[in-house]
Amino acid sequence: MSRSARLLSLCAALFLALMLCFGLGFVYRHYALWPTDQVVTLIRQGKAFLRTGLWGREEQYAKATVSEGEARAKILDPERFLQGYRALLLFDADLGTYSIRLLDSESRQVHVWPISYLTLLPGEATEDVNPHGMMVLADGSILVNFGRRGAAIARLDSCSRPMWIAQGSYHHSIELDDSGALWTWGSPDHHESNLQSIMKLDADTGKILREIQMQSVFNASADNVRLLRLSEDFEFLSDDQNNPAFARDVFHPNDVEPLSAEMADQYPGFEAGDLLLSLRNLDMVAVLDPETLAIRWAKYGPWRRQHDPDFIGDGLIDVYDNNPQHGRSNIVTVSTLTGETQLRWQGEDSRFYSVSQGKHQRLPNGDHLVVVPAEGRIIELTDSGKKVFEYNNIATDGANAIVLNAQWVPPDYFVAKPACTVDLSERY
Repeated sequence: MSRSARLLSLCAALFLALMLCFGLGFVYRHYALWPTDQVVTLIRQGKAFLRTGLWGREEQYAKATVSEGEARAKILDPERFLQGYRALLLFDADLGTYSIRLLDSESRQVHVWPISYLTLLPGEATEDVNPHGMMVLADGSILVNFGRRGAAIARLDSCSRPMWIAQGSYHHSIELDDSGALWTWGSPDHHESNLQSIMKLDADTGKILREIQMQSVFNASADNVRLLRLSEDFEFLSDDQNNPAFARDVFHPNDVEPLSAEMADQYPGFEAGDLLLSLRNLDMVAVLDPETLAIRWAKYGPWRRQHDPDFIGDGLIDVYDNNPQHGRSNIVTVSTLTGETQLRWQGEDSRFYSVSQGKHQRLPNGDHLVVVPAEGRIIELTDSGKKVFEYNNIATDGANAIVLNAQWVPPDYFVAKPACTVDLSERY
């Protein structure tokens, strides 16, 4: 065989090998065969390490212009800064696990609730899964559920001891209704399954009070089928039934918020107890009648992959617009009366960006508390975009650790201020 023929054969063999590798990679990725997810996670962790110099779970750390010795919390406008407590759910580099830090009106840390999935479920948990939804209650206890790879929702006392734990894939936001019951999302599979339910639980016991399956919402009317943008014969299948070639995670629900009786008069066409839903993968925010399962109102965008829509009064809803792949997130306000939308901020001082996750809260003085998970920080902005407060969850020089959630409560919120005589550091 001539040299040119051998070279041609070698090139052909290399080409066929590359095509085989490409084909195998496509099959593994398309059908999510082992160890595809593990390899993808490892690559993402490696990229994060190159950015920050810190090895951790995916998205656990973010590059930031911070120094290890500087203050994490900074009040930038003391006259505007609203009095009260701020509870921050984050990865706690000091403890090596997650925690909720409570700041007072001077932004001083006055209490910490460590939150370790491994500690809560020592016989079953194999990793310290990040918490996601949270709520600080007036008695000093907390509600918390867990995100990807987690399977529990719990109420913990001031010392982070379980008052109850309900196992199951409860995920994303936690909200309370007028009766004190909690609302969140749940699934028999996980948070990216097509089988999703709106869950109502007793906050005192964790007992399920009601479950509204998305399949039931879909089947309730032809209008709902149209609004959910699925075919009439769409099949709601569990992960072990679903053919990977078909659509998965069609909804990705990430918020459910009951309309309070106090605010209901400000929303013509809605009633107290109606549920505000966020379906991220449809770019859809909707209001659902929980009794008839009719979708009373729906809007798609201008937000993209949104989180945490909130009723704020006067027929308005604030939406956390993640806006992935466009370099800037924002808050969009939409009128349920006219459909008109308003983008909140344009200037550099108000710039923030989180490809996924994110929470916000409209404060009583009109300012906005905004959680930016991908940057590991929290900011408070006025309507004009002036920065009033900033918290950087500093892990080391040049890097923040992730912040997942935040809640402002008034100075008189707690019937008993959170306190613990136990040395929590021995447990974490």
